[in-house]
Amino acid sequence: NGYEVIEPKFKFYNFSDKTRFAPLYYAGEEELTSDKEFAKEVEEDSEEYVALKILGFLKAEV
Repeated sequence: NGYEVIEPKFKFYNFSDKTRFAPLYYAGEEELTSDKEFAKEVEEDSEEYVALKILGFLKAEV
């Protein structure tokens, strides 16, 4: 039908215990990065999405 379904994607972040100001972005399994460009895009309702929400990460829509 010519329509494309766009599923929302998010980048998750948290703050360091040391700085409390600089966000640390989720970059994949067991990886954090301070560079938003390298943050992993996570699809809504995926296992990763649910796990990051449970762990208290904040989300930003891409």
